[in-house]
Formats: sequence, structure tokens, C-alpha cells
Amino acid sequence: MLGMKNGKEQIKIMNSTKQDYQSLYDYLGKPAGKELGKRVFEKAYWFGITPKYRFVDTKTYKGKVHLYTRAFLDYYFEREEITDIII
Repeated sequence: MLGMKNGKEQIKIMNSTKQDYQSLYDYLGKPAGKELGKRVFEKAYWFGITPKYRFVDTKTYKGKVHLYTRAFLDYYFEREEITDIII
């Protein structure tokens, strides 16, 4: 089980195997951009999640990309959609 650092809320995210890690590009099917990447990274940090990473070299980007568990990304984007609708 994984809980937020501040203890306000807890969510259950099952332990994931290596193949469950995805980049935002893999998850979304398109480039996420720096701003979204930063927000996802900050939320992962808040949960105490240390992302894995890999290096990519494409026509448009060369460098390190973070990898997150599918469970975390599902949780993050489900919550973000709810927040966008409420705001």
C-alpha cells in the first residue's frame, strides 16, 4: 500500500512488475510536454514514488524520460479529469 506523505489520504497501488512502468508518451500516445511532466513528477514525489527512467533519442527529443507504474498513471489521470471538470 502506498500513502501520501502528508497522511491526508491513502490509496492502494499494488506492487508492479518491471513491465508495468511506462513513460507519459507511452501512456498518453503523444508527447506530454514539460509542464504536464513536471506536474506528474511532483505528484509522484508527493506520494513517495521514485520513478524509473530511460534515455530516448528521437528527432524531437534526446534525453531522460521518467517511467511510472500504470497504476499510478491511471490514478493520476483519473483524478486530474475529475479536477478539471470541477474547476
